[in-house]
Amino acid sequence: MSRFLSVFSAVPGIVVLTFVAIGCNEEEPEASAASEAPKAATAAAAVACGKKGQPDCPLQGWMKKNLKAAMKEENMGKVAEGLDQVASHVPDGYDDWKEIAENGAKAARDNDVAAVKRACKTCHDQHQKRYRKERRTEPLI
Repeated sequence: MSRFLSVFSAVPGIVVLTFVAIGCNEEEPEASAASEAPKAATAAAAVACGKKGQPDCPLQGWMKKNLKAAMKEENMGKVAEGLDQVASHVPDGYDDWKEIAENGAKAARDNDVAAVKRACKTCHDQHQKRYRKERRTEPLI
């Protein structure tokens, strides 16, 4: 199957229309509404969690259930365990994720609540926006 590309060129006082054939591989199916449906569903899923009135996204829910609850209870043992889990599940390309989580876990074991909060803030400041954009709907832990 060939497609044509229209090329307009202007010469003073004359407009030239040229058609250029572009070859297509016959084995490649053309994009159809059916092939676009999975992309649309993926895009819809990306915004179907995490915002007000929506269910929590996977990591968001895990964080609330495990780390936020443990911090509220001031249970530094559970906080350390949770941050150890976070450190062992590093998404590709998030280079200092593990180090930040390990530092937070150590702070929790040392019962240094302020240092735990700093570690959480550091991770959120460095990674939260990107993570939400790239992996929001994917389970991590």
